[in-house]
Amino acid sequence: MNTTWETHKFEHYIFSLLLAVEVIMSFTFLGYMHIPPISITTAYIPIVIIACLFGPAESSLAGLLFGLGSLYKASATYVMPADAVFSPFRSDFPIGSILLSVGTRVLFGFLLGCLFQLARKSKRKNLCKLLITIAAPKLHALLVYTAMGLLFPSLGFNILSIFILKKATSSSCRSVLRSFWRLTSCITVPLSRPIKTRSMNTKTPPTGLQRLVSCLGA
Repeated sequence: MNTTWETHKFEHYIFSLLLAVEVIMSFTFLGYMHIPPISITTAYIPIVIIACLFGPAESSLAGLLFGLGSLYKASATYVMPADAVFSPFRSDFPIGSILLSVGTRVLFGFLLGCLFQLARKSKRKNLCKLLITIAAPKLHALLVYTAMGLLFPSLGFNILSIFILKKATSSSCRSVLRSFWRLTSCITVPLSRPIKTRSMNTKTPPTGLQRLVSCLGA
């Protein structure tokens, strides 16, 4: 029972740390690149890691923080003009802005958590996690631009905007994805490696975070 409590305590520390990173990236300039016509964000990265390590509930909470940060940043005057639709204080459709900035990010976190849960049940866990990681930025862009097309059609953004804006941001996104995949590989690969238990009588399988700590300490 004590070991289980310590394990949960450690997981809470990791979760809180990732939430803190999400808050820093979402509410500061660190998670955004101001490239016309609309700002590009990398603040979804902690959400992907949380979805991989935990589940839909935790990643949805991270998505909520991301959405609130996006709403806060869009309310500033130094962002791109098209970013105003993410703020209920600067757009003509406040409810639509809340759904766009907060609703899509919560849905993004929930979907990612569900996808990673399915990946854990697959026979090729690492391959599935790799594919989900690669698809995560596109999934986020798909949700955001689809919502923009439905809620704010006058801006001209839709699903095709994912590919239109790709040329302007390809180099930045590639560098971000390379850094993100290296970080994700350090986390997801050790999760699949078993560790030896010192006690001969204990048959309780180690958790994913215990495996991670064991592999990093080896």
